[in-house]
Amino acid sequence: MYKITTSIVAAFVFALLAASPAQGQDWAQNMFTEFEHDFGIVPMGQNPVHKFKITNKYKETIRILGVTSSCGCTTPTLSKNVLASLEEGELVCQFNSNVGLGFKQATVTVRFAEPFVGEVRFVVKGTIRNDVLVEPAQLDFGTFSPDNSPQIATTLSRFSSPNWRIKDVRSVYPHIGVTLAQRYRGQDKVVYDLTASVKPSAESGRIQGDLVVIATDGRVDSQIRIPLTGKVSSPLMINPEVLTFSNAVQGEESSQRIVLKADKEFRLVDVTCENRNFTVKADGKSKKVHFIEVVYTGQNPGTHEALLTFVTDLDTRTSGTLKAVAEVQGAAVTAGR
Repeated sequence: MYKITTSIVAAFVFALLAASPAQGQDWAQNMFTEFEHDFGIVPMGQNPVHKFKITNKYKETIRILGVTSSCGCTTPTLSKNVLASLEEGELVCQFNSNVGLGFKQATVTVRFAEPFVGEVRFVVKGTIRNDVLVEPAQLDFGTFSPDNSPQIATTLSRFSSPNWRIKDVRSVYPHIGVTLAQRYRGQDKVVYDLTASVKPSAESGRIQGDLVVIATDGRVDSQIRIPLTGKVSSPLMINPEVLTFSNAVQGEESSQRIVLKADKEFRLVDVTCENRNFTVKADGKSKKVHFIEVVYTGQNPGTHEALLTFVTDLDTRTSGTLKAVAEVQGAAVTAGR
């Protein structure tokens, strides 16, 4: 049986679980890391999306009553209305370009019902234009291996502004390479071709971010955001992606089997986790497919989450991460006591 290496994160997680949200607005705001998003220039016909991450840092379950927007330019939705302890969710804000040209701004309000009544407000804004076109409006890389990134192209056009030019292209996602070339310049329009690819330095997982195009007409600078989506595959496959112990009992062991798979033989060399209640059974042999037993010893009643990282000898110690969720019931009581 592997003895899982415990990181100092355990102390942090314990502190979060032991904490209770204080009454007032601070407890609600502390579950977010950002409160404003500027979409910059939004071409007419496009409806970009931004996601505000929500993290329940408390031991109590968080229940969201609802979300509203002060302006039809923004449609807000919630990925989930109930968040258990340490669970994450998203406030998804879609900016609508069919509400008319010009600058638009919305105040989005998230209202909480439990464990206390409260609300958090967000500002979403952008400028809708019909003289700018980005086609396609999103760069979707699909799923690919880190050493075989596809090249995705898009075209940026500006109409009736012959002095318009692109000064710079920046990336919120750091592992993007970009080439830019002017295709056409005339009195009627200016056209640029932009090509993007993901660098081999990208870690496995989902790509989320924007390309930020900085442009100027000679007088005023402006920003055009192009969303990036895709997934960098890992040479190591873990199934399932989320491991659930739905009927764990306090003080008792329960186990689940997972599969680690790769295209060539590999050996499991280490497993790390911030929760001491997880252990892993593996035979230490080198093979393409590993059937591994994960054992969980029930802790305090409630919902507990942890990340298990499996380190292998593939290439440069390729690793994969598995999320484990345990629903722990109270210990059984002997009759007559």
